[in-house]
Amino acid sequence: MGRKLRPSLDLEQVSGLIGAIYDASIDQRLWSAFLSRFANTFECDQALLLSTTKDGAPQEILLTEGLDLGIMSRWQGSKDHIDLWYQSLARAAPRQAYLYSQLVPSRRLCQSAFYADFLRISDVEYGVGTVVENSSERQTIVAVFSSKRRGDFAREEQQLSTLLALTCRLSSHHRSLEDGGHWVLL
Repeated sequence: MGRKLRPSLDLEQVSGLIGAIYDASIDQRLWSAFLSRFANTFECDQALLLSTTKDGAPQEILLTEGLDLGIMSRWQGSKDHIDLWYQSLARAAPRQAYLYSQLVPSRRLCQSAFYADFLRISDVEYGVGTVVENSSERQTIVAVFSSKRRGDFAREEQQLSTLLALTCRLSSHHRSLEDGGHWVLL
């Protein structure tokens, strides 16, 4: 069951997040600060921005907050690398936020290698993710994760994530043209 969005979150904080997205779209070095702020807004320690091409190439981790890159690399390199959350989100409509608990039933998730070899080790139980970019060649996803102690995300948090995804998409006109027009983080 989801928690209520923390009571101290106000319009000023939401405006600050939106401003951080616009700032990062102008200065690519600020995406890390945005991702950290994004995770903190949800009272989470972990967030991720990843991209993948639609030709089946491995996911490209653009930026993380609080996730162990060593664990992620080992997981992605394993023969059992099937990311149930990403598979479900990859088929989802862009610019909408999805609770991962709605995409993959908890029972199925907990029985998977994805859970045993990556999520459990990373203290990740729940997530809310958004397809920010979904072109014919590439898909970019931003997500925030929570532990079992924190609990699943509330509807209000899902709605805030959708708003932030729309803002990211609006700001994406600052993407690098030299790199094929997709998200670039320096």
